[in-house]
Amino acid sequence: MSNSHQEIQAAAEAFALPIQVKITQPDEDQTFWVSLIGRGYPSPNRNFRWCTDRMKIQPTSRFIRDHVDIVGKVILLLGVRRSESATRAGSVARL
Repeated sequence: MSNSHQEIQAAAEAFALPIQVKITQPDEDQTFWVSLIGRGYPSPNRNFRWCTDRMKIQPTSRFIRDHVDIVGKVILLLGVRRSESATRAGSVARL
């Protein structure tokens, strides 16, 4: 678990919040390098963003489906890296 995830978990515990920090990951056959090198997909671009669905949406949706039946509800928090690209940094700054 990364430092920021540990900080979120520690804060939840300090405030006695019923929160569990989880990181979702794609299936091994859906990872970035398997898709890029193994399947020959082009690098993700704004016209073909295969990585978002395969690496973020599908694993997170699977996690939600598996856990919502157990606890009855799921709250999802997504993050965006400001340093990912100049375009992304500009869109995050506008928020």
